[in-house]
This record gives sequence, C-alpha cells and structure tokens, in this order.
Amino acid sequence: MTLDDLVSVGKLGNSNRAPEGYLRFQPNWNFHTYFFDIKDVFLVFTDYRVRYVTIEDIRQSKFFWIKIKEDDVVQEVNESRSVQYRIPKSLIKDFRYENDDDFLNGMKVMADNQNIGVVTDSFYNGAHYTLIVTQEDKKEVMIPNVERYIFSIDKVKHLIMAQNIQELLEL
Repeated sequence: MTLDDLVSVGKLGNSNRAPEGYLRFQPNWNFHTYFFDIKDVFLVFTDYRVRYVTIEDIRQSKFFWIKIKEDDVVQEVNESRSVQYRIPKSLIKDFRYENDDDFLNGMKVMADNQNIGVVTDSFYNGAHYTLIVTQEDKKEVMIPNVERYIFSIDKVKHLIMAQNIQELLEL
C-alpha cells in the first residue's frame, strides 16, 4: 500500500484540553461520521513516517477526541502536533456502499398517519444524509435522516415513519 492508496479525512493533534490519553481530531471537509466505524487507520506524520494504529475509543463533545491503542504513538502525535488521519480508499468505497441511503429510494414516507410521499433521492451533506421526498403534487421536501425527523425505517414494509416535519412541509 502506498500513500496514494490512502485518503486524508482529518488531522490529529495535541490539545491541553484533551481528556487523558486522547488526541483531538479535526475532520477535513470530506469526513463522514461512518469513517469512525473503521478502527484500523494510518497516521502520516509531517516527515512522511506512517504508523498503522487501532482506534480504541472516540468521544465527542465540542470536539472529537480519539484514543489510540498504541501508547507510544500518542506521544509521537503530541510531539508532532499535526498528523494526518488517513484511511484506505478501498474501505471508503465499501463503507459508502454499505451505508449509503440509496436503498431508501422508493420507500413510502408517513407522518401522523398521513402519506407524505416517496423517497426519490438522498445526499450526504457532510453531517448526515438528507432524503428527498416527492409528494403526490410533485413538490419535493427534504427531510434530514436524523432521529429528530425519522422515527423508524422498516426495510421489510418499505416504509419510513417521520416525525416533527410539519415545518419542513411548510417551506
């Protein structure tokens, strides 16, 4: 594997506010939260040294905090201050396919016992997926695929139960 086979999705650095044993993670523009499901990652230092590490824990408050299993690497990152967090391109394709919301296309969306419409598309906005639902009158409404708006997804019944979407329908 070469550096060209890896995609930088963020940076790790030292922070005096970090919980003990954790490093601050600053995501890049191309970061998707499902990348945190990838537990074995590559760290690329400014002098192009590469370390293969295992992510032990991730915390989120105002910032992302990452704990690496290999203690000696934590010290190296603290001394370097800015280290690229990279994952293999091949895993991005696999995870993108498995976690993509395209399988929701064609599902019926209901809220408060009313038919809202059918999912015709979806996109990832950097924070979460957003469903594009086409209503019977051909108007489209965008519904973020987050707990506040999506109550349940039943793959067997091909049905999405939405909630709290009245304001979205009025836009």
